[in-house]
Amino acid sequence: MRIKQIIIIFIIAFFVIGVLGIHDSYARKTAKTVNPSKARTVEGIIEYTGKDFITIKGKNYYIPNSAQLLNPSGGKLDKSAFQNGRKVTIFFKHNNITSVVIHEKALAE
Repeated sequence: MRIKQIIIIFIIAFFVIGVLGIHDSYARKTAKTVNPSKARTVEGIIEYTGKDFITIKGKNYYIPNSAQLLNPSGGKLDKSAFQNGRKVTIFFKHNNITSVVIHEKALAE
C-alpha cells in the first residue's frame, strides 16, 4: 500500500514538472523581445529644461526618476546636468525612457 502511494506521488510530481516545463518553453518562444533595429532613440540639443522634462527639437520629454542619467563614459549623473545647449541621447524601451546620455556642451555661449 505504501509503495502505491509513493508511485502516485512520483507520477503527480512528474506531471507537474512536465506542465511547468512546457509552459516555460512556450513562454520563452512567445516572449516579445526588442529588435535592436527597431530600438528608438532621440538625439538632439537641449533647448529648454524644466524640473522633470527637457525640450529637444520643440518636443518635451518627461524624464522619470527611474531613468539612468549617464555621461558618455557611463558614469552616473543627476538632473542638474541638464543644461541648455548640451547634446543628449535619449533611449526608449517600449515607449518608456530608460536612459539618457548627456554629452558636453554643443553650443558656445
